[in-house]
Amino acid sequence: MAAPVSVEAALKARLIADTTVNNYVAGRIFPVAIPTGVKDYPCITYRRTGTDREQQSRGATGVVGARIELRIWSKDYEENKLVFDAVRKELDGLQNQVVAGTAPNTTTFSIRRVTIEPPGEHDDPEESPYSDGSVAFALVVPLRITHTETTAANIGA
Repeated sequence: MAAPVSVEAALKARLIADTTVNNYVAGRIFPVAIPTGVKDYPCITYRRTGTDREQQSRGATGVVGARIELRIWSKDYEENKLVFDAVRKELDGLQNQVVAGTAPNTTTFSIRRVTIEPPGEHDDPEESPYSDGSVAFALVVPLRITHTETTAANIGA
C-alpha cells in the first residue's frame, strides 16, 4: 500500500491504525460524507475547512496549518462520546510525526502538532443523511494540523 499523500489521508490512516478507535469504527472513516448504503455506526467523516501557508521573502516555507473537521457519527449518544475520547487520546497534542509520500508524489509531511481547536468538540443536532428516517448524533471535532511539506518547490528554502 502506498503511503498517504495528503494530511487527510495521513489522519485517516492514523485513526484506522489506532486499535481503540478502529474497534469502534471498523475502518468506517470517510471523506466529506457517509457514502450511500453505509448503515453501520459509529463512523467518522472528515473534511478540510481551511489552509494557511507560511510565506517568507523567498517564497513558501513549507509550513502549513490545515484545519480539518471530524464528525463522529453514532446512533447512541454515549457511544459517540466514547469514540470521541478514543480519537482525542490518539490525536490531541500529537507531535513530530513524519509521513513520507512515495513516487510519483514524493511529498513528505512532518506533522509538527495536532490540536483540537476552540470551541473543542461540540454536538451538532444534524441527523444522519439517510432517507430511511434513521437518526445519528454528530459530534464535531475541529482540528488544526500544523505540518511541514517537503517538496521540490521548497527544498533549500
